[in-house]
Amino acid sequence: MLTALNYPIDIKYLNKKYNSSTFTNLKYFSFPVRNLYISKIKDDPYVNMILKDLNLDGSPRFLKIKANTSLFPHIDNKTKCSINFLLDDYKDPIVFGIFPPYKKFYYKSAIIDTSKFHSVKATNYDRKIFKISIFQESFETICKKLNKFTLS
Repeated sequence: MLTALNYPIDIKYLNKKYNSSTFTNLKYFSFPVRNLYISKIKDDPYVNMILKDLNLDGSPRFLKIKANTSLFPHIDNKTKCSINFLLDDYKDPIVFGIFPPYKKFYYKSAIIDTSKFHSVKATNYDRKIFKISIFQESFETICKKLNKFTLS
């Protein structure tokens, strides 16, 4: 469901880019998702270097989950897995499952199996994420590909 990743990124650079980005409400099957916003990243040299270094064919974007809100259990539309980097130090877990027992994971950066039901609650602050959505390769394939960067 989740594999922790140890890949160095320039948090200051990505936060600066995040803060200057224009966000729109994310749509899930044409319906807006309350309190979830997206900003796609196009042709950024630093982000392109990350994709090349990790040998990934993915779609980079920033996500913002508004403070004191929740994303209910869902499966990402068309995304087989993602690589998420939290751009802040707030420690709200990602939760897998629809019914108890749930599985909670705390992470700073991770490969996430977005084909499984998952949810998140952002507590006191907006949850800021640099995400690489991967549409063609499975969670297992990406974990093998990035094995030298994984922690678990």
